[in-house]
Amino acid sequence: MGAQDRSAEGLVKVLFSLDQDEDGYPPVTSETLWARRTPEGLYELDNIPFYAQGVSWKDIVAAEPNTEGMLEFQRVAKPSGHSTIRIVASEKNEMTKVQQELERLGCSWEGSNQPSLISVDVPPEVDLQQIWNFLRTGLDEGRWDYEDASIQHRASQ
Repeated sequence: MGAQDRSAEGLVKVLFSLDQDEDGYPPVTSETLWARRTPEGLYELDNIPFYAQGVSWKDIVAAEPNTEGMLEFQRVAKPSGHSTIRIVASEKNEMTKVQQELERLGCSWEGSNQPSLISVDVPPEVDLQQIWNFLRTGLDEGRWDYEDASIQHRASQ
Protein backbone atom coordinates (compact mmCIF):
# COMPACT_ATOMS: atom_id res chain seq x y z
CA MET A 1 0.00 0.00 0.00
CA GLY A 2 1.47 3.36 -0.93
CA ALA A 3 2.02 6.35 1.35
CA GLN A 4 -1.00 8.18 -0.07
CA ASP A 5 -3.22 5.17 0.59
CA ARG A 6 -2.11 4.99 4.23
CA SER A 7 -2.57 8.72 4.87
CA ALA A 8 -6.04 8.46 3.32
CA GLU A 9 -6.81 5.95 6.08
CA GLY A 10 -6.12 8.68 8.65
CA LEU A 11 -2.62 7.43 9.39
CA VAL A 12 0.39 9.61 10.09
CA LYS A 13 4.11 8.89 10.26
CA VAL A 14 6.00 8.86 13.57
CA LEU A 15 9.78 9.28 13.40
CA PHE A 16 12.09 7.10 15.50
CA SER A 17 15.71 8.28 15.75
CA LEU A 18 18.15 5.36 15.81
CA ASP A 19 21.65 4.99 17.22
CA GLN A 20 24.04 3.07 14.99
CA ASP A 21 26.61 0.76 16.56
CA GLU A 22 30.30 0.65 15.62
CA ASP A 23 29.46 -1.70 12.72
CA GLY A 24 26.90 0.72 11.27
CA TYR A 25 23.82 -1.22 12.41
CA PRO A 26 21.08 -0.42 11.87
CA PRO A 27 21.84 0.70 8.30
CA VAL A 28 19.70 3.84 8.79
CA THR A 29 19.67 6.62 11.40
CA SER A 30 15.88 6.88 11.59
CA GLU A 31 12.75 4.91 10.84
CA THR A 32 9.18 6.08 10.39
CA LEU A 33 6.20 4.00 11.42
CA TRP A 34 2.57 4.48 10.48
CA ALA A 35 0.30 5.37 13.38
CA ARG A 36 -3.28 6.34 14.04
CA ARG A 37 -4.04 9.29 16.35
CA THR A 38 -6.05 8.32 19.43
CA PRO A 39 -8.71 10.52 21.07
CA GLU A 40 -6.20 11.20 23.89
CA GLY A 41 -3.71 12.77 21.46
CA LEU A 42 -1.42 9.74 21.43
CA TYR A 43 -0.61 7.44 18.50
CA GLU A 44 -1.27 3.73 17.96
CA LEU A 45 1.45 2.13 15.84
CA ASP A 46 0.09 0.48 12.72
CA ASN A 47 3.03 -1.46 11.35
CA ILE A 48 5.84 -3.67 12.63
CA PRO A 49 9.14 -1.83 13.17
CA PHE A 50 12.24 -2.96 11.29
CA TYR A 51 14.89 -1.15 13.30
CA ALA A 52 13.33 0.75 16.22
CA GLN A 53 13.90 -1.01 19.54
CA GLY A 54 11.41 -1.30 22.39
CA VAL A 55 8.23 -0.76 20.37
CA SER A 56 5.75 -3.14 18.77
CA TRP A 57 2.67 -3.13 16.56
CA LYS A 58 -0.38 -1.61 18.32
CA ASP A 59 1.72 0.14 21.04
CA ILE A 60 0.29 3.51 22.05
CA VAL A 61 3.09 6.09 21.89
CA ALA A 62 3.55 9.78 22.66
CA ALA A 63 5.00 11.86 19.83
CA GLU A 64 5.64 15.58 19.42
CA PRO A 65 6.43 17.61 16.30
CA ASN A 66 10.18 18.20 15.89
CA THR A 67 11.74 21.34 14.39
CA GLU A 68 10.89 20.09 10.88
CA GLY A 69 7.27 19.48 11.88
CA MET A 70 7.62 15.68 11.78
CA LEU A 71 6.03 13.75 14.66
CA GLU A 72 8.90 12.34 16.71
CA PHE A 73 8.61 9.43 19.13
CA GLN A 74 8.88 10.41 22.81
CA ARG A 75 7.89 7.32 24.79
CA VAL A 76 5.64 4.27 24.92
CA ALA A 77 2.49 5.35 26.76
CA LYS A 78 0.78 1.94 26.72
CA PRO A 79 2.43 -1.29 25.55
CA SER A 80 0.23 -3.49 23.38
CA GLY A 81 1.51 -6.81 24.69
CA HIS A 82 2.76 -7.70 21.21
CA SER A 83 6.42 -8.66 20.78
CA THR A 84 8.68 -7.81 17.82
CA ILE A 85 11.38 -10.09 16.48
CA ARG A 86 13.53 -9.52 13.39
CA ILE A 87 14.90 -12.36 11.29
CA VAL A 88 17.69 -12.31 8.71
CA ALA A 89 17.93 -15.48 6.62
CA SER A 90 21.35 -16.71 5.54
CA GLU A 91 19.89 -17.64 2.13
CA LYS A 92 17.03 -15.88 0.37
CA ASN A 93 15.15 -19.16 -0.29
CA GLU A 94 14.92 -19.81 3.50
CA MET A 95 12.62 -16.84 4.00
CA THR A 96 9.50 -18.45 2.50
CA LYS A 97 9.81 -21.42 4.89
CA VAL A 98 10.32 -19.07 7.84
CA GLN A 99 7.29 -16.96 6.90
CA GLN A 100 5.04 -20.00 6.46
CA GLU A 101 6.02 -21.49 9.81
CA LEU A 102 5.58 -18.17 11.63
CA GLU A 103 2.10 -17.79 10.12
CA ARG A 104 1.27 -21.35 11.17
CA LEU A 105 2.34 -20.47 14.71
CA GLY A 106 0.03 -17.40 14.73
CA CYS A 107 2.43 -14.57 13.88
CA SER A 108 2.33 -11.96 11.14
CA TRP A 109 5.32 -10.38 9.43
CA GLU A 110 6.39 -7.58 7.13
CA GLY A 111 9.04 -7.83 4.46
CA SER A 112 11.68 -5.17 4.02
CA ASN A 113 13.53 -3.79 1.03
CA GLN A 114 16.18 -6.39 1.89
CA PRO A 115 14.80 -9.77 0.70
CA SER A 116 16.42 -11.70 3.55
CA LEU A 117 15.02 -9.47 6.36
CA ILE A 118 11.57 -9.65 7.91
CA SER A 119 10.06 -8.09 11.00
CA VAL A 120 7.72 -10.36 12.96
CA ASP A 121 4.76 -9.52 15.17
CA VAL A 122 4.08 -12.05 17.92
CA PRO A 123 0.55 -11.37 19.26
CA PRO A 124 0.03 -11.62 23.04
CA GLU A 125 -1.97 -14.86 22.72
CA VAL A 126 0.84 -16.67 20.84
CA ASP A 127 3.26 -18.78 22.91
CA LEU A 128 6.53 -16.84 22.63
CA GLN A 129 8.55 -19.81 23.85
CA GLN A 130 7.31 -21.84 20.87
CA ILE A 131 8.47 -19.06 18.52
CA TRP A 132 11.88 -18.93 20.22
CA ASN A 133 12.24 -22.72 19.98
CA PHE A 134 11.60 -22.57 16.23
CA LEU A 135 13.99 -19.65 15.77
CA ARG A 136 16.76 -21.23 17.88
CA THR A 137 16.60 -24.40 15.78
CA GLY A 138 17.20 -22.40 12.59
CA LEU A 139 19.90 -20.35 14.32
CA ASP A 140 21.71 -23.50 15.49
CA GLU A 141 21.52 -24.89 11.94
CA GLY A 142 22.96 -21.65 10.52
CA ARG A 143 19.81 -20.98 8.47
CA TRP A 144 19.09 -17.54 9.96
CA ASP A 145 19.81 -15.11 12.76
CA TYR A 146 17.24 -13.25 14.80
CA GLU A 147 16.95 -10.32 17.16
CA ASP A 148 14.48 -9.70 19.96
CA ALA A 149 13.55 -6.07 19.31
CA SER A 150 10.66 -5.63 21.77
CA ILE A 151 9.58 -8.44 24.06
CA GLN A 152 6.30 -7.63 25.80
CA HIS A 153 5.01 -11.11 26.55
CA ARG A 154 4.60 -11.86 30.23
CA ALA A 155 7.22 -14.11 31.80
CA SER A 156 4.52 -16.68 32.58
CA GLN A 157 4.23 -17.69 28.92
